[in-house]
Formats: sequence, structure tokens, C-alpha cells
Amino acid sequence: MGIKSIVLSVFEKNRLLLALLVSLTNKIHIGSNKLSVTSNHFKNNTLNFNGSGSCFTLKDNSFLRDCIVNISGCGNEVIVDENTEIYDSNRQMIHIDGNNNKIIIGKKCRIRDTSFFFRGNDNLIYIDDDCSLCGTELHIEQDNNELKILKGTSMHGRDGHYIHIALDESSRIIIGEDCMLSNGIQMRSSDSHSIVDLNRKRLNNAEDIIIGKHCWISLGAIILKGTHIADHTVVAAGAVCTKKYDTENCILAGNPAKVVKQDIDWDRKFL
Repeated sequence: MGIKSIVLSVFEKNRLLLALLVSLTNKIHIGSNKLSVTSNHFKNNTLNFNGSGSCFTLKDNSFLRDCIVNISGCGNEVIVDENTEIYDSNRQMIHIDGNNNKIIIGKKCRIRDTSFFFRGNDNLIYIDDDCSLCGTELHIEQDNNELKILKGTSMHGRDGHYIHIALDESSRIIIGEDCMLSNGIQMRSSDSHSIVDLNRKRLNNAEDIIIGKHCWISLGAIILKGTHIADHTVVAAGAVCTKKYDTENCILAGNPAKVVKQDIDWDRKFL
């Protein structure tokens, strides 16, 4: 073990020394809110908390580096579980403006160049264990929305072609286990604006989006409100999905998307 590793180990084992290290290597303004860090891998971050009763927890052996965290409101919570890495030179952002919002990130996740945005109350982003997110924007407005990304799912935007996932109007988006999302994808549970008939009746309310397990969503696909995609589905590049697709082990393609091939599956490796 090198001298640097020995020194860092000493800091980690002593709570007062660790707190000193955290304060020296980050810009922290949290007021009466709570910061809980058990790892020395918390560096070059900026934390600004306004309000009260909020908490940021980084558990053992997890990384948080080069991140800007702005939390305004009361009772908000960010929990990063063990052995998860969140860092990137692009200064990824966690922004919360509201009350009682939660970000829960599981074990052994890899998150880079990804933003978390909340404006509203009682919202949730849950990322399960072993997920990988890169070049992704997670955007929530209004109240009581829920985004769940389940175990082993990966989503990788690149070269400015981000994956954008947006929720509004108390809706849900659930992405199943072991899914793979390519770059340039848009997934939206709401149109963000109203369409009304001539009597001013709203026609385009938000609807949940459900993606089954082991689905591959290809580059540039658009997944709109009310879409349900069955397990083991491939969504072709540029497809526009707008409804419930009950057929498993199929390929969806086109605008609007439809089943173009059945009895297929896919693998992350070249077989």
C-alpha cells in the first residue's frame, strides 16, 4: 500500500479527519441540512442547500466528483449506495427546487455527464443496482412523478446527442431490467403544453410509459406518453412509439411504430 493510500485510509477511519478533508476539497454551503459522507472520494464538488430538513448521503466506496448540487426546499433526499461512481469533467448537475423529492441510486452504478432536474414536490428518481448512465438528462416538473430505472439497464448518449427523459403531471416512467438505450432518444410522459378542443377541454393529458425488461431502444427513437413496450423488444432507429405494444420478442419500426418482425431476441455481445 502506498503512502497516499495509507493517509487516505487514516482519514476515512477518523470521522473528524474525513470531515476536514471533505470541507477542504469541496465548496459546501448546506446550512442546517445534512451531508453524510463515508468515503474520501468526494472531491471538487459544489453543494448549495437552501431550506431545511434535506439530506445528501454518499455510502462506502462511492465516488462523487466534479458535480454541482443545488437543493432548494425542505425534506429533499439524495442517497447514493455503495460502490457507485458519479463524476465527469462536464460538471454534471443535480438540481432540486421543491419539497420532499428523492433521488435513490443503487449499488455499483456508473453515472457520468448526467443531469437530475426537479421542479415540484414529492417526486422520485430511483436507479437500481448495476445501472450505467452517460449523457443522460432526467427532467421532472410538477408533483408526484416517478421515474424508475431497473437493475442492469444502460443508457449512453454521446457527442451532444443526449438521452432526454421527461416527466410531468403526476406520471410514471418505468424502464425494466437489462434494457439498453442508445443516443439521441426522447422519452416524454407529457407534451408539456395543452392541446384543447374548441370548448377548451384538455385533449392531451399525461400518461405513463412502461418499458419491459431486456428491451433495446435504438438511436433517435421517440417514446411518447401512453407507450407500453413488451419484454424483449427491439425499437428500431428513429421509431416513434405512441401506444401499447403487447407483442414480445419483436422489432418495432416506423412512424408511428408497428411490429415489423417477430420471434427475435438480442444480445449485448456479437455472438
